[in-house]
Amino acid sequence: MGTVSFVNHAIDLLLYAFAAASVKRDDLALLIVGGGKDLARAQVLAEELGIAPLCRFTGRVNGGDVPALLRLATVSVDPARNTPTEAARWPLKIVESLAAGVPVLTGDVGDRREMLGDGQAGLLVTPDDTDALTQGLLTMLNAPQRLAAMAVAARLLATRYESIRIAKQLLDFYSDGPLTQSSVQL
Repeated sequence: MGTVSFVNHAIDLLLYAFAAASVKRDDLALLIVGGGKDLARAQVLAEELGIAPLCRFTGRVNGGDVPALLRLATVSVDPARNTPTEAARWPLKIVESLAAGVPVLTGDVGDRREMLGDGQAGLLVTPDDTDALTQGLLTMLNAPQRLAAMAVAARLLATRYESIRIAKQLLDFYSDGPLTQSSVQL
């Protein structure tokens, strides 16, 4: 979900990991939702890896279509690199996946551990590591009961990110926080 970019979203890691996992399982399909400057490059890499028949690239989609597309997924993968930029990102796709009750596989970088409830709603692997991403995907898919528990946890964790709740937290912070009128001295 999002921008198809080898630099910003590590789509190449995902394609390499998916190719390795598809050798171990014959029931896999990869849906890549989004557009971007590397969409054609990702399609070429899928061809080169021999997984193009297993991949569907939607291109850009309407935001309203995202929940239905997520409900098609067994696992949502957020491949992550071990960079300061990646550590600073707060991936909306993880929040959307949690809201859809889809467990997430991602690199253990930045806030992702907290977002997944310390692994309750997904699996964290070493970032920037294709083998770890491959093994993580296989681990999740080979444990359907654990995957079901993660889906339940995902829905529960998603409530932390509901817009009404976040808006209230922001309003509370600004009205009761350190910069209230009574605490500012002029």
